[in-house]
Amino acid sequence: MARTALDEAWQGWLEAQQRALDLVKGAAHQTPLDVVEGYRYVTRLSALALTVYVECDDPLWPRFELQLDAHARKFACDSPDTIYWRAPVAATERYRVTGRAGSSPYTAIAIQSDLYTGRSGRKGTLAQYTLDDFAIGADGSFELLLGGARVGRNWIALPEEASDVLVRQTVLDAADRETASMHIERLSASPGVRPALTDVQWIEGLRKASAFLPNCIAMFLAMAANWAKHVNGFRYQPSSRNKRDAEGGDPHVDYFQGYWRLEPGEALLIEFTPVPTYRFWSFVACKRVVGIARLQWWRTGGDQ
Repeated sequence: MARTALDEAWQGWLEAQQRALDLVKGAAHQTPLDVVEGYRYVTRLSALALTVYVECDDPLWPRFELQLDAHARKFACDSPDTIYWRAPVAATERYRVTGRAGSSPYTAIAIQSDLYTGRSGRKGTLAQYTLDDFAIGADGSFELLLGGARVGRNWIALPEEASDVLVRQTVLDAADRETASMHIERLSASPGVRPALTDVQWIEGLRKASAFLPNCIAMFLAMAANWAKHVNGFRYQPSSRNKRDAEGGDPHVDYFQGYWRLEPGEALLIEFTPVPTYRFWSFVACKRVVGIARLQWWRTGGDQ
């Protein structure tokens, strides 16, 4: 492939970063800290985009990558008490997924179609399961088959639009992160090592990263602007599972968003009564879309 194709892909990536930065800088009510964190949000999302689409987006040689962390890679309102594992898949292939839930009380397995890179057909969460749907070992270990013909209880279909599998593991204590693990292998893979990245793969990966970056920021800026219309109170949204699926959210989670403006010296006090309908409550404090801090997880009926 001609050198110019590589150069054009690189130029597109530089332009995408600038568009993303322009979106963040255009947000209203920015303090000096917001400006710095806005730049930082773009670099964090850039790190995520390159990891997902350039380094870890080959469904023929998939691996689970820790998608987010507390420092280098952030998304938007991701939960600091959730471990996010992502691996690319293709509907034409068959995979074996093995893992260990460890002490995680909630492990969700979502089959998704990418929201941000111009894929055709359905997008968002195509199907979601929890480990409770499958046979697992007493130690939390499990083995699942993805794609192909149905085989036994521990099987998950791959719709034709599927692009990746996302695993969310909730942890109630920082030490629980050490007990979780995930692994994926393509069963039709030939023996040997993963081949070197080609120029075509790199160009396509960078094209996807360039689409993801501004599109992701635009989506969450729009969500934050919608929350800001209702100041100083919680609102339940979205109201339907179908909407949550289409936005790539966890369809097992009910989301309540609130937007507050606090004056110097003021604090936000949240009081609530747990109800048995929900197994867990999570409170996550967000600064617009550029910074996320952990508040607390509570197990319904547990110590508070």
